[in-house]
Amino acid sequence: MDYKNHNNQINDSYLMLLNTARKTFAKYGFHNTTIRMISKEANVNVAAVNYYFRSKENLYFEVFQDAFKSLYISFEDTLQDITDEASWKEAIDKWLTFVLTLFLSDEPRYSLVRQIVAHERSTPTLLCKNLYDEFFIPVVNTLRDLLYLANKDMTKNEFRAYYLSILGQCTSYINRTPPWDEFLIEKSLPREEWINIIKEQIKQNIFARSSYKG
Repeated sequence: MDYKNHNNQINDSYLMLLNTARKTFAKYGFHNTTIRMISKEANVNVAAVNYYFRSKENLYFEVFQDAFKSLYISFEDTLQDITDEASWKEAIDKWLTFVLTLFLSDEPRYSLVRQIVAHERSTPTLLCKNLYDEFFIPVVNTLRDLLYLANKDMTKNEFRAYYLSILGQCTSYINRTPPWDEFLIEKSLPREEWINIIKEQIKQNIFARSSYKG
């Protein structure tokens, strides 16, 4: 089944359903959320869900699609555009901005999706593999490919350990329920500023150890 929702007319009902679904899925998880719950909270007819999204599964998928599209980065283009050290460093910066914003931003579009991911981790849905393949695998593979361009002399195991350590620095921020958020978030700073500080630290770690080799 193709879960992508390509031809929806974007209007108030569509956006209300999408925003309400994001909140409801985040609170209750996919299994405990019904179309009727979403339509009632959004104050629209149940038929509107079928019109815009065709099913609860499509609506669930579109919540993730919306978060990733809003931070749009073409992973394929990112790799193809690298020609030298400067473009490689720019690509690393784009990748870190994408991931850290997704994992750290307070915007509901991202923070609620993180809560939905937490539900998936504890009670996976049948859509879990689709979400994994569509959204998360391209992100991980792009980091791997970017780092490989600057570390071709490493052994297979050395490189795997290296890129997973960088990935781990970023993904540690996705699950930050209290009291662990006290260690991961500097609350005296605006969140965007904190994201940039973390990004610069990770970049320095990468660039100190790696340089583009073509």
